Amino acid sequence: MSNLIYALSFSLLLVPFSDKTIETATKTIVGTWISVDDKTGEERSHIKIYKSKNGLYYGKILKLLFKPEGQDNPICTNCPKDDYRYNQPIKGLVVISQLKGSKDLKSAVRGKVLDPETGYIVDCQIELDEDNDDILKVRGYWKMVSIGVTQTWKRLE
Repeated sequence: MSNLIYALSFSLLLVPFSDKTIETATKTIVGTWISVDDKTGEERSHIKIYKSKNGLYYGKILKLLFKPEGQDNPICTNCPKDDYRYNQPIKGLVVISQLKGSKDLKSAVRGKVLDPETGYIVDCQIELDEDNDDILKVRGYWKMVSIGVTQTWKRLE
């Protein structure tokens, strides 16, 4: 009986720490993010990062927070003409593709990112901010990681 009381007392001591540990352990690159323009700081869209059946990670636009003047449902007219996304609605577009996730899913590398406004497709890597798991750093670059632009996205959910 005293062993049972001891075990219960010990487990109750761990309860205050368990929620925080579980919450921290579950934060990964997967989720819905608010993309933020690296030049203006304006929120642009909600993008869902998810794991595909092929084991790679993709990002799809769920919601546009901006709309070009006079366009209720803008389409990707600047996407490359030989790309399946050409002339498709920007809402619903897969803009991040083929990322290989790290074991802890705090980062992913060797993917591609599409900028629907310019049509440029460049290499991409993403990583959670080391101080804040609700911040995602999205880096688009051409050939070399050092030649590129990093956007800072905020976790929505």
